[in-house]
Amino acid sequence: MSDSQHDTHNLTDSADEPPSGVVCPNCESSNVEDYCASCGQRSGTLNIPVRAIVAETLLSMFAFDSRVLQTLFILIRRPGLLTRHYLDGKRALDVCPLRLYLFISFVAFLLLAVIPDSNDSLVEIGSSDSTATDTTTVQASDDSPVSIEMDDGDNWFREFIRPLQEDPGWVRDRFSRRLPWVYFIVMPVFAGVLRLFYRKHEPFYVPHLIFTLHAYAAGFLMFAVGLGLDALLGLDIFLDVAILGMVCHLYWSLRRVYRQGRLRTLVKQCGLLLVHGLVVSIGMGIIFLYVLKTM
Repeated sequence: MSDSQHDTHNLTDSADEPPSGVVCPNCESSNVEDYCASCGQRSGTLNIPVRAIVAETLLSMFAFDSRVLQTLFILIRRPGLLTRHYLDGKRALDVCPLRLYLFISFVAFLLLAVIPDSNDSLVEIGSSDSTATDTTTVQASDDSPVSIEMDDGDNWFREFIRPLQEDPGWVRDRFSRRLPWVYFIVMPVFAGVLRLFYRKHEPFYVPHLIFTLHAYAAGFLMFAVGLGLDALLGLDIFLDVAILGMVCHLYWSLRRVYRQGRLRTLVKQCGLLLVHGLVVSIGMGIIFLYVLKTM
């Protein structure tokens, strides 16, 4: 056998399949085929083309494996089943909860940022002077005016909200970019309230956090679909249907995971939604004021 044939034979062996009796260089386990059964490292050497290394790196960074379609189907069609799979130890069947949430929330907030707003201005500000007071009229995006009577020393309020009229696109863009912060902070709170409501059923925090990740992923997925369909078809109905779907999905998820009666589940869901709405409203208000103040 020539030297070139010998070299070609060695390259093929090292790249395609490990020789018999090979030992994993990472953990020194002898149970190695294409991958090490102990640590999961891929077998073979680096005697392969550069394009193979680049392709493998890109796939590991950007590929959403074949489980994604099955995971998305179960997430929407069978509320709570993904959480049950995870808690029952069937974690290799579905996409990791945190990875699923990050991917879907990224798509949802990207759509929220790129879909143009139908209103040219968030508010319209006018004023009418009188001898006693200065009246400022704030025209909201739903065309309902709100008049606020202020003394001469209260002009700071008009100056504070003037960015909404001068550059509403900038305000909306800054607000949309910071909106994910709110939900990322609210999620641990939501999981904490779940633990409080179901502490006898599950005393540990992490299972409730897994439920929260799946619930938020489902909510953002329905939000993204509803928002996209409304923008594509020029309607205002699909987002409302999506919000109703979120409420129903949460109810059936609670029923499947925590296995309590209809009335108790409904009461606890109302409590969850109340706390969630309160915390989200406070968070959005803080971000909104921060955006106006930093303009």
